[in-house]
Amino acid sequence: MYNKSLSVTDLRNKLYFYKEILNGTDVTYVSGCILSVDLDVPFCLTTLPKEWLDYYHRNEYIHIDPVIGYGLSSIKPALFSDIPLSYAKSRELRSCAAERGIFKSGFVVPLRGPLVNRAMVCFSNLEKPEQWNSTIVSLQTKFIQLAHELHENVLAIGHFPQAEVALTARQKQCLKWASLGKTAAETAIIIGVTERAVRAHLTGARSVLNASNITQAVAKATALHAIF
Repeated sequence: MYNKSLSVTDLRNKLYFYKEILNGTDVTYVSGCILSVDLDVPFCLTTLPKEWLDYYHRNEYIHIDPVIGYGLSSIKPALFSDIPLSYAKSRELRSCAAERGIFKSGFVVPLRGPLVNRAMVCFSNLEKPEQWNSTIVSLQTKFIQLAHELHENVLAIGHFPQAEVALTARQKQCLKWASLGKTAAETAIIIGVTERAVRAHLTGARSVLNASNITQAVAKATALHAIF
């Protein structure tokens, strides 16, 4: 049963409440499937700083992030330190996160549900792995409980009015006109840029959404409620 009294803002506030009661531990919720629509760009709510998210998306870390890969394909909770770093760029991601003061350690709780079939909650902070491993001994049950509580709240909403994907305003604008059947040339006239610029924005949107063509990009952006 959907709960229309809940909103994405409520969920975001809950994440910050969790962060407060967990002494500054950041909390991230990621789902790879919303309402049975598979998405290569997951829906995400997080307390991590926007600057880090922008950097993360610019470097396309989502495609090689070992925690994302593990959390959306496994069922057993795990420490970040126990997840193999299969690619050089994965090691680069972990190193950059530590150098930028984002996180050094973490714990991921994979989740499953009837509507969001693949989801996960990550708890991350700047404790050294050996310290964090000791923390998990006493807090693992609490983390798992909070993760399931958050997941149930997400399922209660049933849909998301605005998914947080890294599309620029121009990319969304060009996708919107493409969804209405406008060509790149027609869109260029409507929004006052060159046709070449429109094509560049659409190419960028396809890359962000991991879409093979504009039709697929429009479908994914629509499913994510990223365009209206």
